[in-house]
Amino acid sequence: MAGRAPVPGGDGGAGRSAGERGRSPVRVSRQSVYTWRDRYKAGGIDGLRDASRRPRTSPSRLPAETEALVCELRRAHPRWGARRIAFEAAQRGVERAPSRATVHRVLERNVLVVPQAQRHKRKYKRWQREPPMALWQLDLVGGICLADGRECKLLCGIDDHSRFVVSAAVLAIPSGRAVADGAEQPLCGGPWRLTRRPLPCLRPIPESSVN
Repeated sequence: MAGRAPVPGGDGGAGRSAGERGRSPVRVSRQSVYTWRDRYKAGGIDGLRDASRRPRTSPSRLPAETEALVCELRRAHPRWGARRIAFEAAQRGVERAPSRATVHRVLERNVLVVPQAQRHKRKYKRWQREPPMALWQLDLVGGICLADGRECKLLCGIDDHSRFVVSAAVLAIPSGRAVADGAEQPLCGGPWRLTRRPLPCLRPIPESSVN
């Protein structure tokens, strides 16, 4: 038969059992051979080319109108991020409003996100002291509610070197005097120096030394 591909071995399977003739000498499964045969019958040589595996439909894909709106908002407002654009799209009554992550992927796909180089090198100043009990860090945390509805604050002191809690006090009224009194009642000894974060409920006070 003209155009027939040669079979490896050349003997046409003579002298072999049915099981041996069914196995391909090039280690190809029988189902693959049948698939190639059907594709060749349907489209010839072109039917044997690798076809795209992309699905014909994508129900979860963002509509083209919504993607165009996202791009228009970005071009009109270059300073808007993905979160703001997602909010504006929802405010405009878009069906199936996109999420922040979806908007970011749309912007990247349309080359509307320009990676920015860091202007200033980050410099970290470590406050850790070499010996223990050299520096304590004071902080206020809330969330302790009393029976009368008031919210107390918890004053925590942490040793900067060992990270152990060395001071703890419950403050019914978080004032500067209450913080100072709580810091003067440590669980053990005392530091050479104290530091604390700026707190809006307290007046700014300089770092104080404790003997």
